[in-house]
Amino acid sequence: MWVVAAIGTVVGAGFGAAGLLLGVTVAGFLAGAARLERRFYGPCEFRGTEIVFDGRDGKTLVRIEDILDEYQIGTGARRDLGTADGLAHLRLSYCNAHRHHKEFLTRLANLPDVREIRRTFATDG
Repeated sequence: MWVVAAIGTVVGAGFGAAGLLLGVTVAGFLAGAARLERRFYGPCEFRGTEIVFDGRDGKTLVRIEDILDEYQIGTGARRDLGTADGLAHLRLSYCNAHRHHKEFLTRLANLPDVREIRRTFATDG
C-alpha cells in the first residue's frame, strides 16, 4: 500500500518517468519474490477434507466460515453436503504441502461443535 502511495506521489509531483520506472521495479521485485516462494516452498498439493459439525444453531457454520476466510480458503473450494443425523457436513479443498496453508485445521478442531475432521480426497486444485 505504501509503495503504491509513493508511486502516486512521484507521478503527482510531475515525475511520470520516475513513477513508471518505480512501478516496473516493484512489479519485477514481486514477480521475483513469487518465483522464490514457489522454489522454496514447492508447488501446492491440494487435498480435501470433510468437516462434520453440529450446525443446528447456525453459529458454528459462521465460525467455520470466518476461519476459512481468515486462511483464504476460497468459496469455490467449499461444498456444503447438507445435514445427516442432525450433523452438518462441509467438504473443502486446501493446500496440504505447506504448513502455513493447513494451520486452519487446528483452529477448526478446537471449535466445540466440530465433531470430526476427515481428510478424504485429493483434488486438482
